[in-house]
Amino acid sequence: MKKENVLTTIIVALTLGVGVWSVTCLVSALAFVGWSPAQLFGSYLTSIGTPNTLVEYYSQIKGVEYIVCASFLALFPLYFKYVNKTKEVKVKA
Repeated sequence: MKKENVLTTIIVALTLGVGVWSVTCLVSALAFVGWSPAQLFGSYLTSIGTPNTLVEYYSQIKGVEYIVCASFLALFPLYFKYVNKTKEVKVKA
């Protein structure tokens, strides 16, 4: 196997592991609150608290922004590699 294929396989395996873990957490949280997404969202907002100041609000938004940036930085190289595949053109003599 090529070195790039091994690296891609490792990244895909880690991504799938994180995906399975997050879906498991979501399903178990929904089961805990009686399968009600509204109740789950309400309990999440209660646990993190309501931001009372602009600094608290900004800190909360910044945390979500970091998660989005980290996922983009992790997935963009795979997407770029997928989009820029070179096709071999065979010319008949």
